[in-house]
Amino acid sequence: MRKSKSFQRKPTRLSRREFLRLTGLATGGVLLNACQPVGTPVSGLTPTSSPTATPSLSPTMSPTPLPSATPTPMATSTPTNTPAPTATPTLTSTPEPTNTPAPTYTPKPTETPRPPTLRDFANIKGIKIGTYIEPNTRFWENAPWREVAAREFNSAVISIYWHVMMPKQGEVDFGLPDAQVEFALSSGMEISGQSLVYSSFLPDWLKTGSFSREQLISMVQDNIQKIMKRYKGKVTRWNVVNEAGFIYPGWDFFENHIGREYVEIAFEAARQADPPATLYYNDFGNETSKGPKYDQTKRIVDSLKEQGLIDGVGLQLHVRALQSPQRPGEFGIEAGVTRYYATTSELIEGMKSYDMPVYITELDVDLRDISGTNEERFALQASIYRDIVEAALDSGVCDQITVWGFGDKYSWLEQTEFNGSTNADPTIFDNSLQPKPAYFAVRDVLQKYAGNP
Repeated sequence: MRKSKSFQRKPTRLSRREFLRLTGLATGGVLLNACQPVGTPVSGLTPTSSPTATPSLSPTMSPTPLPSATPTPMATSTPTNTPAPTATPTLTSTPEPTNTPAPTYTPKPTETPRPPTLRDFANIKGIKIGTYIEPNTRFWENAPWREVAAREFNSAVISIYWHVMMPKQGEVDFGLPDAQVEFALSSGMEISGQSLVYSSFLPDWLKTGSFSREQLISMVQDNIQKIMKRYKGKVTRWNVVNEAGFIYPGWDFFENHIGREYVEIAFEAARQADPPATLYYNDFGNETSKGPKYDQTKRIVDSLKEQGLIDGVGLQLHVRALQSPQRPGEFGIEAGVTRYYATTSELIEGMKSYDMPVYITELDVDLRDISGTNEERFALQASIYRDIVEAALDSGVCDQITVWGFGDKYSWLEQTEFNGSTNADPTIFDNSLQPKPAYFAVRDVLQKYAGNP
């Protein structure tokens, strides 16, 4: 069969414009740009670095979308029976921990152990090492003195003197002893009262007054009752009568106006006021059988002991150091207006002779007669303190040793009213409250007897 001519026409080559018209994109620039060789500008378009809008399409034709990639079908797994979800409790969000730096370890400084004190060794031994609370120290405002007293001593002696407490007739001022008692108790000290009846330190209104014997007896009894009841349970030892002056005619005020029986009257009143309290008689020159007041003390003590009115004997022991002792261990003892000499063996014998407890009540060692360097003087003083404390502990009858204050400048032996001397240096601490060789001598003896050689 003969083919039609029209099908045998040669293909016509289309011009660019005709092609664009045919495809409906003659007004678009995107495809032109796509067909345009790189670097050849398209007619009618202003080249830009990046198109800002998509050219609109001809309304007569819809664009043929480019085919998208068909995803590869995934294998479908067989569904399983999933249990119904259980209720999940709401969790409180926990804040993320912050990075806390590890603490830096700082070692504690090593504490320097406190040196043992007189009080430490006395407590171990079960004895009392005490001090008189001397008003001259102004202890109520003297912090260094209070610190040393509380550290070194486990007992104290307070002032009970009529001229201080009763400056006016009918009035009693307890200010000083109250302050002393408060300090001693706060420091854990046992307290002794000095002195309930004493012919020295009486107020003028009493010494010059016209009182009958009965009035004076009543005054003695009333004062003892009033004072002891005030401090009952606080002051446990009492110096009831101090330094009866029977061997010195005319000196003893109470002997002159009441008679020697005033001693017994005073002890009876004291026993009634506070039965459990320890009562003792106190004197100087009674430390050995050679002392000028030994015989008098022995008679008083024996009489009171028979009546159950006394519990101990006080030996003052105000010592005067000797430049050249005649016997080994010899020292002088101030006995009122006289001085006598004794050794430690004689002291032990005298203590035992009372056949009851004895107490060293006012120990100090006066150096005013001693020449040489302070090193030499203080070495001699230390040896005397050592000998006396050793004798007391060797005796087996002495359980209380009291120094008559400490700090040389505070001592009664350096006060002008007592004919003192600034060269006396009588205590175991110096003016600055630093321990002297005598302190270490006493401590060494206490340490030895406490079982800590």
